[in-house]
Amino acid sequence: MFVTGSAMAGVKDVILCSSLDTFHTMVATSSHPPFRSWLPGIAVAAAGLVVSAGLVQQQRGVADRLAHTRLTEAAHSATEAVAGRMAAYTEMVTSLRDLLVVHPALTRAEFDRVMAAHAQRYPELRSLSFVRWVPARELPAFEARLRAEAPPERKDAADLIHPRSERQDYYINEFAWPHEGNERLIGLEISSQPANLAALLAGRDSG
Repeated sequence: MFVTGSAMAGVKDVILCSSLDTFHTMVATSSHPPFRSWLPGIAVAAAGLVVSAGLVQQQRGVADRLAHTRLTEAAHSATEAVAGRMAAYTEMVTSLRDLLVVHPALTRAEFDRVMAAHAQRYPELRSLSFVRWVPARELPAFEARLRAEAPPERKDAADLIHPRSERQDYYINEFAWPHEGNERLIGLEISSQPANLAALLAGRDSG
């Protein structure tokens, strides 16, 4: 069978057009894949984001619980330390009270020696004073003893016991430690200070 030149040209045109159509179809298919082919990738990415967010929240929760635990332990330790020091100071004051009960005529020099020893054990201690109850009938003898042991600058002071007033019971500050800065506390009659007197009487009654 013979094919003419025009027929051959038509065949070539058909083949060329068919090839071009196939090429365009391949390009379109490769450049624009169907949307359904993206779904697995999107699902995986979304799942990764959810898992990452969950891990972040979990880590934050663990860090918050750890910080809370540490804060609680620190507060507990601080509370125990303060309670221990308060118990130690209470023991010190109780020992001084017992000493004065056993030795009611304790001198200022003896009181200073006791306080110097306590100051080494309790460096936080800043000041301490002792107030004695003095009935009116014993006031002259007490004043004479207080004047004999008073610091040199207060021995001849007219207001050694101050403020002076007539009453049946006196509560007079006999010892003050340290002396520096507390000179005027010696001989202070604290009945003139209602709040301090109330605290003193409450302490006396409660033991």
